Amino acid sequence: MKPKERVLTALNWQKSDRVPIQVYLTPEMEIKLTDYFKGKNILECLGIDFRYVRPIYRGKIRKSHDSITYDMCAGNL
Repeated sequence: MKPKERVLTALNWQKSDRVPIQVYLTPEMEIKLTDYFKGKNILECLGIDFRYVRPIYRGKIRKSHDSITYDMCAGNL
């Protein structure tokens, strides 16, 4: 089965060839695995079924004041 088929089958409470796998990597571990797999897609190399999709933040970052900063997404814009 392909990853998408495996996940949809499991979500429909049907039996698939194996349990779908998910992984969460720290940035450090992602760098190490990218180096280890020589730039290949980590999810494909490890047989991970789930993919992570997130929206891009399009709002304005608030200016800091009183030593409070709002830069959680500033590096990813």
